[in-house]
Amino acid sequence: VKNRDVIYASRHPSVDFSKFINIVASPVGIVAAATTVTNNMK
Repeated sequence: VKNRDVIYASRHPSVDFSKFINIVASPVGIVAAATTVTNNMK
């Protein structure tokens, strides 16, 4: 385990998948929102 590694343990595969999607989608959503705001300002 290295610095900034993320360790996640779940009890059910569907919960694990849902958490993974939420972790991945958060930064993508922020970038998409920033892009939309930037495009609307043009």
